Amino acid sequence: MRHTLDAWEYLKKELKPDIALLQEAPKYPDGLFNNIIHDVIGQFGKKNYKWGNAIVSDSIPLTPIKIATKYKGCLQVAKAEYSTDKYFSLINLYGIIEDGYSSIGLHNMLSDLTWLLDGQTDIDKKFLLAGDFNNHRVMDVKLGRKGTRNSEILFDRILNFNLVDCIALHYPEGIQTYRHNRGKFPWQLDHLYCSNKGFGELSSLEVIENAEILKLSDHNPVIATFEFNDEKD
Repeated sequence: MRHTLDAWEYLKKELKPDIALLQEAPKYPDGLFNNIIHDVIGQFGKKNYKWGNAIVSDSIPLTPIKIATKYKGCLQVAKAEYSTDKYFSLINLYGIIEDGYSSIGLHNMLSDLTWLLDGQTDIDKKFLLAGDFNNHRVMDVKLGRKGTRNSEILFDRILNFNLVDCIALHYPEGIQTYRHNRGKFPWQLDHLYCSNKGFGELSSLEVIENAEILKLSDHNPVIATFEFNDEKD
């Protein structure tokens, strides 16, 4: 969200999501959404962050799920009741930079989530995992890290949890979601995965870029629509 209050208004009035998973979100205006879970990162390393992750919805009840992690404000998990007594879990990740790498924290967060991602839980095994990873599969090559596979290993690990890369289904060659002010490479730092079985059918996915978004953020929103068959799911 690039830490701006205007982005909250745009989300509410223009994008109008059923559920939104947000990163770099500042304090939100009171009463903006009926259901909101917001965690500020606070002190992390030498920096004090005034923003963090948020999961919001006007129409779907959200229940936070406590995770043992040191990545407060970067890792969130919530249960969403999309129909009466029918739930899925939401995993909201932000790849905070440690020693020049976002993969350090992301690997640690995946370890914190292993019990959930591996299905060892009484929480419904349908889940969505998304966020600003500050990472792209080709990052090692593009940043000149010769002989390393840090980013490839990270994304291979995610897929090894038997997840579906939703963006890749609609954009097999990738799609730009981030604009760096010191280069024109089309970075895809934002990612969306869902559990392979029983989550629901991905009916559409779009990465939005327009003049207003260019003013509000250096990231483009990823909008996905899932269809749920209650009898089947």
